[in-house]
Amino acid sequence: MRSVRPTPFLPALALLALAPAAAAQVVLDNQETFPVDDAELTPDGRLAVLREHTGWQSQARVLDARTGALVFEYTANSTSINGAAQDAVAATNERAVVIGSSAMVLDLGAQPALLAEHPIGQFPRDLAITPDGTKVVIRGGSDFQGGLYVLDLASGAQLAFAPGLPAPVPAMSFDVDSVVATDRHGVLLSWVPPPADRAQVTVFDLQPPGGGAPAVVFETGPGGPALDQLGAPHDLTLVGDGGHVAVRSELSVALYRLDGTSTSQVWHKRLWGAPGPFGGSALDSIEATAERVATISRRSSGGPGAQLDVFDLAGNQWYGAMLGDPHDLEITPDGTRVLVRTSSGVYLFDLVNLPTTQQLTPLD
Repeated sequence: MRSVRPTPFLPALALLALAPAAAAQVVLDNQETFPVDDAELTPDGRLAVLREHTGWQSQARVLDARTGALVFEYTANSTSINGAAQDAVAATNERAVVIGSSAMVLDLGAQPALLAEHPIGQFPRDLAITPDGTKVVIRGGSDFQGGLYVLDLASGAQLAFAPGLPAPVPAMSFDVDSVVATDRHGVLLSWVPPPADRAQVTVFDLQPPGGGAPAVVFETGPGGPALDQLGAPHDLTLVGDGGHVAVRSELSVALYRLDGTSTSQVWHKRLWGAPGPFGGSALDSIEATAERVATISRRSSGGPGAQLDVFDLAGNQWYGAMLGDPHDLEITPDGTRVLVRTSSGVYLFDLVNLPTTQQLTPLD
């Protein structure tokens, strides 16, 4: 999983104590309350923040990461349907946000406490804290309280809202990531359900030049120059230093330039050969460097298999075929190679020396 989003861990994950001389193992479990849906360690390794839920009721729990002792817990007032969010917890050393049918903003100071709780609708999807730790951007649920939210982390106050999904239709489609954030922009995905079956992209300017609250500066739609993407939303990733974002829906990929009120859709492309939807096979489906965007697909024609599509920032396209269902991909830190994992094997591709023809051949 990419480093720009919170790092989740599974229930009963064994954590090594972080003190230099310590060799003991601490197990953070959920024996006291509800099943764990997501959790995150604070960057300093001091605390673990868990989201637990029964489906109807969410609870935020803060544990000492060294001892496993309970430090703070809060059960949300909202009792509408939670669903299983892809990311439900994000944390800095000072603050944590836990989402269910409400967003709970926690102060992680010496005496952890609830700063604010905001209803955000049923089936929330994802959240991301800005790198400067001042705001959290949330892809909430889909009923009359659902939508897209920006919250202030210092006070817990709501700074901005946009409808996102058409309410009150539940958004139960599977997508891996729904939110990315820089200090300046928040990018969120919404599902426009069948018969349209499209992915909508919304961009907030989090620091408008004239001051004031964050505001929506760009949104795709069913018509016009910035079309919604084809199929349900699946994944997205920041490109390079965050000046662009690449978005993958089930059936297309697009590149967006993040530039305040001049934010725009640079290009929107179908995958080579029009491969079908993932069918739940892939985790991450798109990664990027400052010069390349790489995405995997599940082929539904010409025999089952996986496909890699590579684009440069101008929209030129290359493709390569692989055996097995696509599962995940990762670009090497130097940006020169991409590794793809399928159900049948592991494939290595060159991202720098691309062929004059469109077809890619694995290096190994």
